[in-house]
Amino acid sequence: MMEMINIIKLTNKYYRKKYPINYRIFVKYQQLKRSFRLKTKKIIPLSKKEECLYNSKFELTDRVEKVKKGKYFKLNGDIHILNAIPKTDLDSLYIGLNELIIRNPVKHLLVGFLSEKDVRDSVFLFSKSSNSNSYSRSFFITPDSKELKKLIEFIEITLFELSDDYIGICFEVNLTKEMKTELNNLINGECHGEEEFVRHYRKKKKLVSIINWNPNITREKKVNDYIIEIKCRVLRFLDKYLPLTNYSNKAPISIDIYSTNYDLKKDEEYDSFLHSYDIFKHRAKKINQMTTVYRYKNKSDEFVKSDFLYICGEGQSEINRSAKLIINKPIENQRMFLDNHDIINFYIITLYFYYLGDFERTLTEIRNNLYNYYNNKESKIYKGYEQVLKKIQKFKMMFNNISLSDMSYTDDRLQESLKFQNDRYCRLIKKYDDLELSFNNKMLVSNYKSTLFLTKLSILLSILAIVITLYLSYRDEKNTINNKIENSINKQTLTIEQQTSILNNIMETLK
Repeated sequence: MMEMINIIKLTNKYYRKKYPINYRIFVKYQQLKRSFRLKTKKIIPLSKKEECLYNSKFELTDRVEKVKKGKYFKLNGDIHILNAIPKTDLDSLYIGLNELIIRNPVKHLLVGFLSEKDVRDSVFLFSKSSNSNSYSRSFFITPDSKELKKLIEFIEITLFELSDDYIGICFEVNLTKEMKTELNNLINGECHGEEEFVRHYRKKKKLVSIINWNPNITREKKVNDYIIEIKCRVLRFLDKYLPLTNYSNKAPISIDIYSTNYDLKKDEEYDSFLHSYDIFKHRAKKINQMTTVYRYKNKSDEFVKSDFLYICGEGQSEINRSAKLIINKPIENQRMFLDNHDIINFYIITLYFYYLGDFERTLTEIRNNLYNYYNNKESKIYKGYEQVLKKIQKFKMMFNNISLSDMSYTDDRLQESLKFQNDRYCRLIKKYDDLELSFNNKMLVSNYKSTLFLTKLSILLSILAIVITLYLSYRDEKNTINNKIENSINKQTLTIEQQTSILNNIMETLK
């Protein structure tokens, strides 16, 4: 098995979700069971089922692909983490950004001093409800964090306009030399195929099977796991200061910068190693050049036009959301970097792509909930519809008038990508309109049923009120007659008693 990275431990929630503790216990149990059965098979022969599970002849024999001789491929040391913030949160952003810069001053880097006014001007540059494709100056910090100390030299922060109602923010993470070395050893290193135990059922019988993953797939998964860990640690630190958009159950978005001396224009250069990282020759069509900066110790910076590849996609099973920007750099150890402002359009396209994926998943969730509302209590639909409106409004504001900047690098491919994303957004909005119509129809039916029920209840209550009124009237009238008769009898009884008393007195007198 590939040697694990020593200076970083995987603790992020996405990794824990992929390998929950009950699964790890299950795998450990199966490994111990296999070890025990293989040692005792001479005493108790293995069954056919155990032969397949513990002594399989179908183990993958694929070897991990290596870089072609004379070539190199590595992470340049820059991970550009992307996020979006509504313009309504600019006050919170300004306060948080100002505190972030004060509490985490940059080290080992010569940059200009930023006053509080500089920060304020840079943030409130985006206060208008229109997309002017503006972008801010860069801010530099060195995180005062124990879990980032060995990983990051500094972070460069850039704000840019994403749409009419949202701004984008990029955190360019510059990794330490040790972290870059560890990651590149992982990218180019040896790896055995990952072993996975799977539980499944056939009828009522529980079965266990084993899958041996291709070593190239395993290696790429491990690279993604560590890149996600770095991104999650950075965002956990930044969340203490800034009002960032929550990624929910999806990993943070980034553009990872790679460098290579593969000739990206030649078809024959795309060998099995590049294919193992999903880099294929058809992606190199219509390739243009972009400006990169070469830095030297004893002379000024040199601006070089370099070939590159931009790859942005999202797999069904892979949770990492990292686009790749692969720069052709002939000399491996030559220091090279990109100006953030030159690649803002890549930030915009990347955020647009992945947030549209979130929008599509939200529509799927809405569709499923709508189906459930038709089968559950009527009252749930009102709360559900309120939540839907809140989510959809957020996406509509985020995608409201996204455009590319003329001041940043652009070409026909980026324009085509923007057009494709706009068309995709229109299709998704059409789906939402259909779902909203279904919601409205459901609410109309619910309102009709509720109104009918209330009408029937009102009629029933009215009838009941009439009956009670008649009864009370009858009871009051009967009580009145009885009282009159009783009063009359009492009066007559009193009169008789008085007359009897008089007669008794007369009788006494006569005696």
